[in-house]
Amino acid sequence: MDNYCIGIIDEDQGEVLDIKRTIHANKPAHIAEELIQFVDYPLPTRVTTLSDEVSKAVIRDIVGGSIHALIVDYRIIVESTCIEGTEIFKQISSLVSKFPTIILTNVPDACYDKPFVDADKVYGKHDFFKIEESYSQEKTLNIFRNIDNYKKQRALLSVSLAEQLLKLESQGYVPETYQKIIELENALDDYLPQEQTIVEKELNLSDLKGAVELIAEANQLLGDRDEN
Repeated sequence: MDNYCIGIIDEDQGEVLDIKRTIHANKPAHIAEELIQFVDYPLPTRVTTLSDEVSKAVIRDIVGGSIHALIVDYRIIVESTCIEGTEIFKQISSLVSKFPTIILTNVPDACYDKPFVDADKVYGKHDFFKIEESYSQEKTLNIFRNIDNYKKQRALLSVSLAEQLLKLESQGYVPETYQKIIELENALDDYLPQEQTIVEKELNLSDLKGAVELIAEANQLLGDRDEN
């Protein structure tokens, strides 16, 4: 059966335990407790590079399939300095926009003010920890729903991309196949960071189609000239 691995970024070990307790208490009934795992990310003591270092560690785990969702505390206190978890959220979302990432906070309005934060990804900490309340139960179920959807879409896109790459290898360069590969790479990039060149990632597909048509016309003209 599929496992569910959730990353947690929070310096308060008491709150980390509360997060785990809440998720175990309100998990879907059909998911066994042993299928739920957690990754507690250690926080570097160097404040200036904390967000970058933690974000890189999370991205590595996303690429490797080691985590399927992430919960980030809004206020992270390190060396008496407050780091906003939204900075980590921003880095993760900018690279993997479809990855299930949640901000846990006692001040939701402070998160809503961030243009890069969707309201549905902000969980009120106080209410989330009330495990017998409907808010906590629904928000926990949403975590598992989002994980299921993320894993399903990532798998489907990965399989489709692999099929197109095999087709390209067996059939040689076919414009339609190449175009489909680029489409799939761009779509998969929202779920799994791709090793693409900037040209590939930013390539306008309509421009590609136009370029292919120009090449076909040029080849036809060359063929006509050879016949004459």
